[in-house]
Amino acid sequence: SYMRLSDLPGRMTAAAVVAGRYVAFKRRGMWVFQGGADPKNPLVRERFFAEFGCVGPRALCVFEDVLYFVGESEIYKWKPGGVPEPICGDGMREAIMSRDASVASWIENDTQTGLNQVIGVAVDEANRDLLTSTQSRIIYCMDLDGAGWSRLGAVGTVYVPRLTVPIWNPNTRHCYVAEE
Repeated sequence: SYMRLSDLPGRMTAAAVVAGRYVAFKRRGMWVFQGGADPKNPLVRERFFAEFGCVGPRALCVFEDVLYFVGESEIYKWKPGGVPEPICGDGMREAIMSRDASVASWIENDTQTGLNQVIGVAVDEANRDLLTSTQSRIIYCMDLDGAGWSRLGAVGTVYVPRLTVPIWNPNTRHCYVAEE
């Protein structure tokens, strides 16, 4: 069984399971599915959002039944049954999402240069922090309990096309930043 996501053009960019729901993304669309009782139709579409999308497979993570994802101009959090909420705030949106720093440059250059995805998010479960990386190699951190942002600093000193993304390792319970 399969389902075409024909509401919007383009390819799927990311997917996740959140609180028993399957969430599929394109750059400018978000589909939410629930399991169905009919074996011929195992997924039932619950909701479609044309105004929210995710830029790539490392640009989302799930923590405590909340989905965090990076759109083209915002970072969002989404709880099943609700609408995605922006979490950047005006100051952080400029720092994280600016054309010089982040995803806009990657989206613009991807087909021209073949650069890999350079923005990512991960939750450091031990410290309850949301980490996001930018094309300018800066890691930003948002405290999930206090909702405050901070800058962790630049990673390395030499620019390379394959940049860093934060990755949570549940075995060691540490968040790592590594070259891809």
